[in-house]
Amino acid sequence: MELFLYGSIYEYTAEIFNSELSGNESKDVTVRINTGGGSTVAGMSMATKISEVTGKKKAIVDGDAMSMGAFFLIFFDTVEVASTAEIMFHKVAYPNWYEASNEELTRLKAYNEKFKEMLSARLNDKGAYIIDKIFEPDVRNEVYLTPEEAVNVGLASKIIDITPAQLEAAARHSSLKVAEYTNKESNKNKNQTKIKKVMTFEELKSQHPDLYKQAILEERDRVGAFASFMNVEEKSVNERVKNAIINGEAFNNTAMADLSNLKLAEVTLKKAEDENPKEVTVPNADPSKEADELDKTKTPEEIANAKKEAVNRLFKMF
Repeated sequence: MELFLYGSIYEYTAEIFNSELSGNESKDVTVRINTGGGSTVAGMSMATKISEVTGKKKAIVDGDAMSMGAFFLIFFDTVEVASTAEIMFHKVAYPNWYEASNEELTRLKAYNEKFKEMLSARLNDKGAYIIDKIFEPDVRNEVYLTPEEAVNVGLASKIIDITPAQLEAAARHSSLKVAEYTNKESNKNKNQTKIKKVMTFEELKSQHPDLYKQAILEERDRVGAFASFMNVEEKSVNERVKNAIINGEAFNNTAMADLSNLKLAEVTLKKAEDENPKEVTVPNADPSKEADELDKTKTPEEIANAKKEAVNRLFKMF
């Protein structure tokens, strides 16, 4: 049978993958891969399931195999890599902004030790430098492998010269599989009379911690990308950024072009104003004139005090 691992690896990905593999463990299995990685826990649940297969296990990297997607390859008997593919390894780690507990750090260390052991067993002697680079202490290196390098170190056994038509066909097949699963779930939900409760952030955090962490990371990235365009003097840009953040707008090429055009317009306008400054007049700058316009019903002493205050205000303006 043939399965597709296209997209990020998270709990829902693992659920789809494992459910499709369930009951087919005795068959020969081919998994086509194009992923940027994701959750280590979800990836390991998929690795556990693929390890239960008693038939032949083959992975074909159609696009990318990054992070957990790269480590996933070591659980297959054979790995074939498209000539346009790219593979990237790095140590398991939490995002920089996440404050991990001692228990989580201990678990993280155990994961990296296990991955180092398994990868060392998979690669040949030529791959020793890769192991050293990936698991170098105190740093998190990203180690990229070309298809040729993957074959040279023993991770892959074959390079596939893939045509654009084949890539398109694979992507189309993957889309159909996702649509098929979505329709299946939709029909199942229609038959359920029980109303599902909307999950709060606290429930999401406790029940689906990996998904919660990824959601927080993506939201920080989105807000940070918009906020990078903010400037004290560019009011129209700031208003556009504020509305985008509040309304949950995705930061994409369209948004970036819109903000860039607004920013250019603001800069051009400011430059024109700087080159052609408007004449500035100071209201009531003449203390004697201001004094003459005072209410004539005031006493001489009140008029004198008013003149003094007018002069003081004039001095304060410079």
